[in-house]
Amino acid sequence: MAQMIPPTMPPGNTSPGEIQVFEWLQYAEGTENWVVFHSYDLPKGINSRRHEVDFIVMIPDLGIATLEVKGHRSATVNEKGQWRLGSDSFPSRNPVQQVLNTCYAFKRHIESWTPENVKVAPFLLFTDAEVPLLPDLDPECQLSPRDGSVVERLVEKLQTAVRKEQGNLLSEQSFEKLRKMLRPDFEVLASPSVRRERLNKDLQRATLDQQRILDAIQGNKRIVLEGPPGSGKTVIAIEAARRAALAGDKTRIICFNTLLGKKLGQESGDDFPASSFFQFLVERFRETPPPGANSNWWAEFAKRSAERISEDDQVDLLVVDEMQDLMEPSYLLVLDKLVRGGLSNGRWLMTGDSKNQDLYSRVTSDVDLPGNPTKLSLVDNCRNLEAHGKWVESVSMRPTLFRSFLREEKAEAPFVIFVGDNSDEAIRNAVNSANKTHKPEDIVILVSDVARLKQITARLGVKAYFNGTKDTCVATFRTFKGLESPVVILEGSLGGPTDEFVTAATRATEELVVLLPEADQTEFIRRISE
Repeated sequence: MAQMIPPTMPPGNTSPGEIQVFEWLQYAEGTENWVVFHSYDLPKGINSRRHEVDFIVMIPDLGIATLEVKGHRSATVNEKGQWRLGSDSFPSRNPVQQVLNTCYAFKRHIESWTPENVKVAPFLLFTDAEVPLLPDLDPECQLSPRDGSVVERLVEKLQTAVRKEQGNLLSEQSFEKLRKMLRPDFEVLASPSVRRERLNKDLQRATLDQQRILDAIQGNKRIVLEGPPGSGKTVIAIEAARRAALAGDKTRIICFNTLLGKKLGQESGDDFPASSFFQFLVERFRETPPPGANSNWWAEFAKRSAERISEDDQVDLLVVDEMQDLMEPSYLLVLDKLVRGGLSNGRWLMTGDSKNQDLYSRVTSDVDLPGNPTKLSLVDNCRNLEAHGKWVESVSMRPTLFRSFLREEKAEAPFVIFVGDNSDEAIRNAVNSANKTHKPEDIVILVSDVARLKQITARLGVKAYFNGTKDTCVATFRTFKGLESPVVILEGSLGGPTDEFVTAATRATEELVVLLPEADQTEFIRRISE
């Protein structure tokens, strides 16, 4: 008895022929351990046409058949190759071309999900019409009542069709990987709004639990709050600033990352100013950076700006998020002038993660900060699902990255795709798959550097990420630091900087897909097996 997905036929316009085949496959002898997907909707492919596969038949240790069912009582084709199927309008769509195109589209859909070139066969079934042997399709790949009992021969013919195909046998590992990648299309789509609402509530609850640290912050003038990615540092920074502003204190939030600065500005609204470090300086002193300004120019600009900060610019409480990115002497000069009493005697809160997300290797550390600040730590993850967080710990070889996970919703481990020269196609397939369960703006592609980002925008037509986007976008590991997204498609390498990989891999709140080079496969298996 095969496992049917979904397990029942959906109500509506399902053809009688498909209902017949569903029942045949479900109860036929010899289909034990088979997995059969019904009405699988493939993403748009060539000519922007969608393909629906009537049945995807996965046969363990053999391969896959894409089964097209025609339940018409009559089927004829004239000398011009035009088809008439039952009472359908003439000419009907050519069923041979249909099954071949669908099979090709399915192969493209799965080719980046497994390094094996598995056997995939097209199969055309007429349940009622006695159709003569069709010369444009291999004899093994077609069946009609002319061959005798369709019920008795279907299982045998499907296996024969797959067996004759070129390619590798469907290994147990590839079988499970493909089943898991295909299955969410049904499990999640059955009630996407309910699952999204549950995940959002789970994330909100976990984040609120983490805000208990705010009670410890009260009464301390100068605080360094450290914690791993996903521990809620930014949320706590915003809430601490909001409480101070409501109490009448002049407050400002500063960070290094431009995109994070814009998000902070949106979160703060009119309660208090929030921006990136250099956005504040450029707007305040109206100095336009030259094209291609390097780090030396920005450092000198910061020094000049520190000398121009007036008493009107100073705040009662300065909050610095992702502090490790601003631990540069010239930047600290600005921060020192920006808070009343300076860093030695003023009120400030700095949050960061110098252990796991030091992407810029700044000169100064929190050990060098003046004012003898109180040091607090966050050790629990409130953003990532436990399966994702533990996966990051294993792959990054940082087993003690998190003490525990506050979210309670369950999830499978991130889906890993090993790619060769087809990384662009793998990203496209991953985006198409995610689009079935999420809005475009809920999906972000993360890549290692600006050069790769430009390739993605040019080849896939995806825009660079910006706050408030309604489209699927691409960003680099660094520019997306401090942000999060329901779905993250990460293109990385185990040989790259570990801090960057950890930063990128902890941005997802719901689904994480990771693309790694084929050369990383052995090392990846070693890491997750330890």
